[in-house]
Amino acid sequence: MEKIYNTIFIIACTIYGCTVNGCPSLCRCTSTNVVYCSGKSLTTVPSNIPNSTTLLYISQNKITLKDDYAFAGLSALKIMYINDNKITRINEHSFDGLSALTHLYIHGNNITIIDGHSFDGLSALTHLYLEENTLDCSKCELKKFKAFLLTTKRVFVGGASCDGRPLIYHNFNNCKETITTEAFPSSAGKDNPESTTESITGNQASTTKSTTGIQQTQNIVYISCGVCFFLILSCSIASFHVGKKYQSAQINKKSGRNQFININNGTEVERDAQMSPNIATSRGNGQDDAEIDELEMPDLS
Repeated sequence: MEKIYNTIFIIACTIYGCTVNGCPSLCRCTSTNVVYCSGKSLTTVPSNIPNSTTLLYISQNKITLKDDYAFAGLSALKIMYINDNKITRINEHSFDGLSALTHLYIHGNNITIIDGHSFDGLSALTHLYLEENTLDCSKCELKKFKAFLLTTKRVFVGGASCDGRPLIYHNFNNCKETITTEAFPSSAGKDNPESTTESITGNQASTTKSTTGIQQTQNIVYISCGVCFFLILSCSIASFHVGKKYQSAQINKKSGRNQFININNGTEVERDAQMSPNIATSRGNGQDDAEIDELEMPDLS
C-alpha cells in the first residue's frame, strides 16, 4: 500500500509540480528542474526557488530587480526568462550567483542603466538579449558596459542600443556619472551596495542650493549689522546735536543774566552820578553860607 502512495505522489509531482524542495506558492515546479513563475504579478524574485533549478520562467511580472543577490544559491540555473517586467536598472550584484547561466532573456523592460560589472560573475554566459529597452547613453555606466561588449567576444548581445543606434558606436564624451541614493535589501543576507541612483547634476543642484542658502544667511547678517551700525550712528549724531543745542541754550541763558546785571549796575551808576552833583551842590551851598555868615558877623572882640 505504501508503494502505491509513493507512486501516486511521484506522478502528481510530475504533472502539477513538485513542492518537496520548497517551490514558491505561486509558481509551478517540475521534476525536470523547471520552474514556471510567469504572469503571477510578482514584484520580487521568489526567495524559495529550488537550488536545483536549471530553467526559470519569471517573465511578464512586475519585478524591478532592486534586490541584489536575488538569485543567490541558483548555481545550477542555465536559462532564465525575466523579460517583460519593470526593471529599470541592472546593478553590479543583480545576477550574482548565476555561475552556470548561459542564456539570459531580459528584453522588453525599461532598462536605462547597466552597471559595467553586472555580468562579470556570469562566466558561462553566451547569449544576452536586451531588445526593447531604453538604454540611456548619457550615463557613463553604459560606457563601461560598452567596454564589456567589445572585450567579451564569447557573448552574443542582442539589442544593446540607444538613441537608435548600437551601443558600441557611442563615444560617451559628455556622459555623466551617477551616485547611489537608495539602499536595497539583500535577499541572501549580505551587505549590498546602494542601487537606485541620482545624477551628479542633481547633487550639484542640491549643493548649489545649500550654498545659496548660506550666502543668503550671510547677506542677512551683513544687512543686520549695517542697520545696527546705521542706527547707532544716527543716535550718536542726534545726541550730538541735542547736546549742542542744550549747551547753546545754557550759554544764551547765562549771557542774558549778565546783561541784566549790567543793566542794573548801569542804572545804579547813573543814579549815583545824578545824586553826586546834588550832594556836591549842597556841600557847596553850605560852604558859601558859612562864609557869608562869617563875613556878616562883627568881630566882638
